[in-house]
Amino acid sequence: ADTCHLFRCNLDGTGSVEIIAKPTFYFYVLGNAILYQDDNDGSSLHVCNLDGSGDQKIADGFAYCPIYDGEYIYYLKTDANDESASGIWRVRPDGTEESVVAKRNADGGILLRGDSIYYINEDDNGRIYRIGKDGTGDTPISQDAYVGRMQFLGEGLEYSAYTSDYSGVVGNFLCTLDGENPKELK
Repeated sequence: ADTCHLFRCNLDGTGSVEIIAKPTFYFYVLGNAILYQDDNDGSSLHVCNLDGSGDQKIADGFAYCPIYDGEYIYYLKTDANDESASGIWRVRPDGTEESVVAKRNADGGILLRGDSIYYINEDDNGRIYRIGKDGTGDTPISQDAYVGRMQFLGEGLEYSAYTSDYSGVVGNFLCTLDGENPKELK
C-alpha cells in the first residue's frame, strides 16, 4: 500500500504533489481525468479527476494495458475464476457498455491503430496478431514467435523477439503494419 502511488510535478521536478495514495498502475490521462489500474481493488480499472477526487471503478476484474481511442477504453482482462471472461475488452470512460471484444489469451499487451487492435497471442507462441475493434478479422502479423514487446514506429511495427523461455533476445525487428518485410534492427 506504500508503493507505486501517483504524483504530479512541474517539468523541472519541483512541486511534487501526490494525486493517488494507493498502488496505481497503467495510468493514462484522458483529458480532465486519469484512468488507472487500482491494485487495492482487485486490479480493476478506475477513473478520477486530475486531482485524484471523484474516484470511480469502471471495470471489474484483473484489467490492464488500457488504451483510449477517444470513444472506448480497450484493455486486457484476466479472470482466474472464469477463463471465458478473459480476453480483450472495451468500456466507455464512464463505465458503461463494458463488453468483450475477443476471447484471446493476449497477456503481452495491446496497441491500437485505426480500427485495429494489435496483440501478442500467447496461444500461438507469442506471435503478433491484429483484430478489428469489433472482434472480426483476426490476422497473424509476425512470423517471429515469443514477442515480448511491441510498439508503432512511424508507419511500421517494431518488436522484440525472445528465446522460447524469454531469457534472451533473439532480435529487434521492424516490419510493415501487415507484418511484411521484417528487417532486423542492429
